[in-house]
Amino acid sequence: MAKGIFVTGTDTGVGKTVIASALAMFLKMRGVNVGVMKPIETGCKNKNGSLLPEDGSTLKKYAMVSDDLKDISPCRFKNPLAPMAASIFEKKRVNMKLIKKSFERLREAHDFIIVEGIGGLLVPIKENFFTSDLAKLFDFPLLIVCHPGLGTLNHTFLTARVAANLNMSVKGIVINNYNFKTGDMAMMTNPGIIKNILKTEFLIPFPKLKNLQPEKVFEAARKYLKNLAQDL
Repeated sequence: MAKGIFVTGTDTGVGKTVIASALAMFLKMRGVNVGVMKPIETGCKNKNGSLLPEDGSTLKKYAMVSDDLKDISPCRFKNPLAPMAASIFEKKRVNMKLIKKSFERLREAHDFIIVEGIGGLLVPIKENFFTSDLAKLFDFPLLIVCHPGLGTLNHTFLTARVAANLNMSVKGIVINNYNFKTGDMAMMTNPGIIKNILKTEFLIPFPKLKNLQPEKVFEAARKYLKNLAQDL
């Protein structure tokens, strides 16, 4: 049975797709049979009568897989909302059976699966069902992606507290868009405080990538995600 990791965020827009893509690319280049999945994606653009999952397409590109986008991103919504809100607004339910079937196909085809969640752990997917519940269905350890600056301590500790209360394993935390030459006191002190309080196995500051050229994505992954990847 395939192993894997579930990439979640402390908020929307923290760069989960970039981190998941970089990790997938690095594993692929190291010879790992890696698959990727974004089970639910909102804010999809309409192209030729169908919804195009931008995050799912990015994951597919950097993982260099031939899997059908229908399996990588099986559940899609047009509006950039939490899934529950998009579901209500668009009068279209979140199809969990479809998600499970897609995951089974990916799991049969790959040795390791990187699953990207939507928003944070308490984003509502449907009534009484949150991203945390979705993550528990996959039963993979979490990789938490957070912002680098002021406010991220609270968001990160809240996310870690939810994970602990739900008996979810946290493999690591990535502080994305980190400026290693910063003079910002919050950004300078956040990594040490997070590491000291949470004692996470992997605490990884990751730089802001100005563009997503494959060679730059791979180089950043090799430099900053290598130890994490080798331990997966």
